[in-house]
Amino acid sequence: MKTKFAVAMLFVAGIFWSGRARGQVYIPTNDPPFYGPYNGVFLAGGDELKKHLAKSDTVLRADSPWSLYAWIWVDEPPKGALLIAGVGDPGEEYSRSLGVDGEKLFYWGGKGATFSANAGLAPGEWQLIAATFDGEEVQIYANGAKVASGKLDAGRVSPLLVIAPAQFPVQENRHFAGKIAGLTALRRALTAGELKDIYGNRLNFATVVYEEGSKPWPVQTQGQVGYRAPQDPDTMPRTKAGIPRPEKQVTRESKSGMEAKSSNE
Repeated sequence: MKTKFAVAMLFVAGIFWSGRARGQVYIPTNDPPFYGPYNGVFLAGGDELKKHLAKSDTVLRADSPWSLYAWIWVDEPPKGALLIAGVGDPGEEYSRSLGVDGEKLFYWGGKGATFSANAGLAPGEWQLIAATFDGEEVQIYANGAKVASGKLDAGRVSPLLVIAPAQFPVQENRHFAGKIAGLTALRRALTAGELKDIYGNRLNFATVVYEEGSKPWPVQTQGQVGYRAPQDPDTMPRTKAGIPRPEKQVTRESKSGMEAKSSNE
């Protein structure tokens, strides 16, 4: 009897663990419903913009579907590869970033995890770029049309949305210069039809309010690369050293009256 019971328990345990091995069911985060839209204007050699995501958001998982899209404008074609925007730190092992290299659009998933395609990107006009992931494959789009896809190793990413990243070690930290509008991150993979509709329903760019990547501080004494004015003191490096105490003074009498003498005279 005991032997039969033990066999039955092993059978039930086998079903339970095999069910878990086939994949875990999780409930996607829905607060906020999505991230964005974000708009920014950036100077060559200037700063990036960072938006923090919820640390427990399911979109950060390696197996979570997602989409990222934005409108971009450049006055001149970029000289070399540079990143536009992405979820996660582009310098870490795993990232989800879109970038441009001349007329090409590329996806950056971390070192050794990238692919690109000619997308006919041109300066002087608004263009829509996008990337989607359905849990298995990454697809990239330009102006509503799919231009490339690839299966890459994926991992959990940092809870950070970086716009016009200032750090891209692979290409000597080249920085995007131009405008980014309507940058949005979703927790599902948009279809080709949905992206075509987004491209067909263009934003009214004349009414878009842009956040400055390089903050316009009011007083300027000399020009600095990437800044409209000198750097804000709040963004400068700070020391943890204590504040020095004022020197003690020794008071003595003289024929002309009281004199104050510093201790280090």
